Amino acid sequence: MQEIGFICNLHDDLHHAPPGHPESARRLQPTVNLLTSDSPPVSLTAIELRSFGEEPIYAVHDRTFLDQLKSFAEHGGGQY
Repeated sequence: MQEIGFICNLHDDLHHAPPGHPESARRLQPTVNLLTSDSPPVSLTAIELRSFGEEPIYAVHDRTFLDQLKSFAEHGGGQY
């Protein structure tokens, strides 16, 4: 069986997504339930969620795009 790392942090009170958004906690919860059940379809390795600065993100994503995304969020972007 293939081993897969699994990171998930679903907090309904912290992650608000508009109806139909693919990252909504309601949509993801059945997958989380399956992967954390007594009989998951794959072997999972728990990966602890931790905080880190921006540099690791910039190492794998375009800095200009992420700077634009950060500015968008800081100005209330995506509010429904």
